[in-house]
Amino acid sequence: MDLTHRKRLLFISVIFFLLYLTGAMYFYKERIFLDGAYYFYHVVQSQHFHVEHQRFILIPSQLLAWAGVQVHAPLQWVMMLNSINPVAYFILIFIICFYVLQDESAGWTLLFLGVCGVYFLYFVPMYEVWYGALLLVLFSSMMQRQYYQRPYQLALLVFVVLTLLFSYPLMVIGFAFFSIYHFLDIKRVPVRVMALFIVVVAGWLTWKTLFISDYENGKISYPFSRIGITLQENFTPLSNIISLLIFLFSVYTEAIIMMLLVVVFLLIRKAYTKALLIVVFVFGYILMINITHNFPWRHSNYFERMYLLLIPLSVLPFFREIYLTSRYKRPLEILFVLIIFYRGVLIVLHAKEYSNRIKDVEEFVASAQAQGSSKFYVEGATYPDNPALNEWSFPMETILFSSLAPGAHTVTISLKSDLDAPEIDTLLNERSFHLRLNEVFNDDWLNQRYFHLADGNYMPLPKNR
Repeated sequence: MDLTHRKRLLFISVIFFLLYLTGAMYFYKERIFLDGAYYFYHVVQSQHFHVEHQRFILIPSQLLAWAGVQVHAPLQWVMMLNSINPVAYFILIFIICFYVLQDESAGWTLLFLGVCGVYFLYFVPMYEVWYGALLLVLFSSMMQRQYYQRPYQLALLVFVVLTLLFSYPLMVIGFAFFSIYHFLDIKRVPVRVMALFIVVVAGWLTWKTLFISDYENGKISYPFSRIGITLQENFTPLSNIISLLIFLFSVYTEAIIMMLLVVVFLLIRKAYTKALLIVVFVFGYILMINITHNFPWRHSNYFERMYLLLIPLSVLPFFREIYLTSRYKRPLEILFVLIIFYRGVLIVLHAKEYSNRIKDVEEFVASAQAQGSSKFYVEGATYPDNPALNEWSFPMETILFSSLAPGAHTVTISLKSDLDAPEIDTLLNERSFHLRLNEVFNDDWLNQRYFHLADGNYMPLPKNR
């Protein structure tokens, strides 16, 4: 790695991570939302790591929050640690790629992954795909540096691959892509590495087949059972194809442009196999999403999870093939910084939606705490289109935000329609509460160190605004 470029990247990354850390500390409440609220709540409640669907990468994603509850830190501090956790993970992966593996292209790709295509994911970084995408860059960096020559290196590589495969099911596509990409680079297939990969993937597939959860099984079987219908709905009108292209070039602008540039560059250099590899994987991945999901050009937190893999698949080859071989690195670096700054500003602007929602949640909580009781319900029709009530995580969010102050009066608020569901209504009494969806627990199940929910029946929450 050129020393001058190394110093510039180091300077840029220090500023980047300082801003990233500042954002995490400032928006720590905004990250308590959907899966972010769910996993954080269970770590605080159980004082243990909460892993579902064998996605073991959730353990490092919960590490700082877990440490906070182990030392009985105040809930507000634990919530702050929870928000800082992805920054610490991000920095750790960057340090390994930049200092240990001396991989400048991986360093730049990681910075892009922090801001590109993550308007929603920035605020809910608990999603396993974000942690997996960063780990995928580390895996690719280890392969590129041939970090598999010694037994301990092979052992570490296998550990990374296993964690990657168990992070999010679609990461197997990234694993396959960067494995083949590396073998094309070195023009051979190391027997030991390939043998280990075959054993690891076979073990992963066997485990997933035997112990697949109902959730993951549904996520796979249902979309694939209606591919023909989805294909017709998504691609029959020409306007839908245009919508998809506009979406890709506006939300994943950097990834699509970098992918096209690197393919053209490889074709000029007559590296046809590598160019074909990129085209097949990137377009194949986009096609897979579009034949299994309805209208996947409507920007949402769900589709950000689905499309995030486009960033490493497209951006990392660009940095390896074009940036590292370019004689004009400084102008390119200026362009990269401008892109990162622009995307960062868009994230901050997008924060308003989350901040407004948290404000609504806190207003509901304050209104409930003023009543003196602990369990309340609201009629959804009374608050049409209120963003606080539109998500399944709302009841646990009210428990968390009402408990931030030490010894605070904990309250829980649910939608009346949720409580009226037969599987919920029959389980509720003055000593139980509704947590989310169809889950009901006894009041004494709560971790009394942080939550103080009083017995009682659910009462209507008066509208005060």
